[in-house]
Amino acid sequence: MAQATMPREPAVEISSRDTGLSFGFLYGASCYLTRLLMTGCFDLRVYNVDRVPASGPAILAPNHVSTLDPIAVGTTLRRRIAYLARSSLFEIPVFGSFIARLGALPVPRESQAPREALELCLRVLDRGRLLLLFPEGTRSADGRIGELKKGTAWIARRSGAPVIPVRVLGTYESWPRREGGVQTGILPRRFPIRVIYGNPLEYRTGESSDTFLARLRSTLESLGLEEFGHERRGPSWYWNAVQATPGAGCAVAERTSGSSSRPIHRREGEEPA
Repeated sequence: MAQATMPREPAVEISSRDTGLSFGFLYGASCYLTRLLMTGCFDLRVYNVDRVPASGPAILAPNHVSTLDPIAVGTTLRRRIAYLARSSLFEIPVFGSFIARLGALPVPRESQAPREALELCLRVLDRGRLLLLFPEGTRSADGRIGELKKGTAWIARRSGAPVIPVRVLGTYESWPRREGGVQTGILPRRFPIRVIYGNPLEYRTGESSDTFLARLRSTLESLGLEEFGHERRGPSWYWNAVQATPGAGCAVAERTSGSSSRPIHRREGEEPA
């Protein structure tokens, strides 16, 4: 007798809408309040957010150095993002129910069921959603970009969705991880946070995973240098209130000069044009 096979598709419901009223009250309210908190406490600013498609499937690919990263990215967008979370987190009372209502999708640890996580990502993109995916797979221990996993290239190739590099700066200085993967300190310390979106990358016909990941890594490393051009001092950027802090941007919009999407810089005491 033939042995019955278990379905490979996880029993997870995925909405196909992520804008307007489909945000949902809880997600919208949480996003708004968190945006105010992040802007007030960390001077959160975003650049080139117009590079994120207003609709259709796309993969957000940020660097990952802190627990603050998904919060910093999610609060800068007008679209509701879909993101994966370890299934064990959904077993935590109150917290598990909260993240489920925010739209988090449960998956086992990557080492236990990598195929299931990859196929869930494809289902999200197939519904035209915006997927948050950390190419490194885990938080960097030293603030620098680590090895990019091939799963990101596999998803990009199979789905045909554009990959948008995202550089998050300042979260490492605010709340880094320590040995064992635990965040340093109970609460983050105040430090300016910047989120910079790069131009979408398409997986080219005949391109290898290694070549695609090399292009993604190169773009991630150049973001920040491209926008600000300041001297680099360590794993991230240290901001000077007079010279290095760009006088542009807010949580969901950015100020531009003419057609340029780069931030406007002014020196101390200089009046705007």
